[in-house]
Amino acid sequence: PVHHAIGLSHSGWKGTVHRMGQKTIEAMGEAFGTKPKDLCVCIGPSICRDCYEVSEDVAEAFAKEFPDNVRMIQHPVIPGMGNRFS
Repeated sequence: PVHHAIGLSHSGWKGTVHRMGQKTIEAMGEAFGTKPKDLCVCIGPSICRDCYEVSEDVAEAFAKEFPDNVRMIQHPVIPGMGNRFS
């Protein structure tokens, strides 16, 4: 490690839409001079689609903030249903 610092954040869906991960990295840069290229990043367990459904407004918030992933947000792969992208 370059700076021997740990950044830890929990985002939930609202924090994810508001880019909590990016903001954590930016805060580490301000506090320690950390550069993204020097980081070792881990993303811990998250809730799965089998355990948590979201409303249309949540899906729309993700689609707006992460337009490159709209297909995944709007048409997820459902276990046992095969790939819905094909």
